Amino acid sequence: MLDANQQWSLPAAAIACKELASMQPYWIEEPTHPDDILGHKQLAAEIAPPRIALGEHVPNRVVFKN
Repeated sequence: MLDANQQWSLPAAAIACKELASMQPYWIEEPTHPDDILGHKQLAAEIAPPRIALGEHVPNRVVFKN
């Protein structure tokens, strides 16, 4: 498991995640801003099979649903 801690833009995350794929991570956590849900969805599709993990900043069920 790798934690990028929201450090990359979406294009930089795509490059970094592809380079890290050789390590076969179980997931890469928060490669970009946690509010960028569509960006994470795009990134997950682009880099599969490595997974994207996010959501630790979601404080409750209402915010999660949104």
